[in-house]
Amino acid sequence: MNKVIVLMSTFNGEKYLKEQIDSILAQQGVEIHILVRDDGSTDSTQSILKTYSDEGKLKWYSGKNLRTAKSFMDLLRQSGECEYYAFSDQDDFWLPEKLITAINILKKQDENRPALYYGQTTLVDANLNIMKQKQEYHSFTIFRNAVVSSNATGCTFCFNKKLRDMINLYIPSYQIMHDGWLHKVCLAIDGYVYFDRNSYIYYRQHENNVIGGTTTPLKRWKRRFNTVRKNPCPRSRGISEILKGYKLYMSEENRRICEEIAEYKNSPLKKMRLFFDNSISSPNKKINTIYKLAVLLGLF
Repeated sequence: MNKVIVLMSTFNGEKYLKEQIDSILAQQGVEIHILVRDDGSTDSTQSILKTYSDEGKLKWYSGKNLRTAKSFMDLLRQSGECEYYAFSDQDDFWLPEKLITAINILKKQDENRPALYYGQTTLVDANLNIMKQKQEYHSFTIFRNAVVSSNATGCTFCFNKKLRDMINLYIPSYQIMHDGWLHKVCLAIDGYVYFDRNSYIYYRQHENNVIGGTTTPLKRWKRRFNTVRKNPCPRSRGISEILKGYKLYMSEENRRICEEIAEYKNSPLKKMRLFFDNSISSPNKKINTIYKLAVLLGLF
């Protein structure tokens, strides 16, 4: 069986943690290893992890509160050698075929080429009852699309050792979310990205979600506004970091795209060049309109 290390970051996750860990341990057709980093929990999370660790079911360590993205990036650096890796939230529920489905797709690729699998999620409430949801079938598997937006949800990720090794080559000074970072870096260096329209995960929505899959339009816009207010131009800054870390591994076209985005605010001419560059776009028309507006206002 193929070996996979599941990387989980926890923070005050006592309520649903056992159910999630058990669903990971119940994965079929793969050799499971779980590595958990606790991000400074003050509830019984660490006690739960210790129990599973004492039973030989996982390994874990704790550290200062880095928050989600940096905590997962630290896990990648501590993960050790393996064939495949997967990200896990602390509060979801995985169907038994989740990992084997991803690995069967990834193993068809050359092991020397970075490869990433991601897929749909099924939104459920706190008790795992399926909620009404609008499925998003736009796939972002081309770099010029992914720089605009990404629907790659980290808890669905499975990726090969080559991508993990490439990610560990560079520690960005400005860290975007870990899933967006892996997704964009993989495409930037001409890796393989596969989007699965099927779902093998119950993505739990509850009152303590750090970032949930569903919320009201007002809350979504408020979150976006606060993100821009606290971290101006997060997308172009993230692309600038990719350019710094992976320029030598990128195709000429992908370097051009990164440079155009990284430099667009330096002059009105460069801003207009990016605005009218229709090769950089999202397959989602609504997102693309927002992207153009953000460029025009210097907020991208």
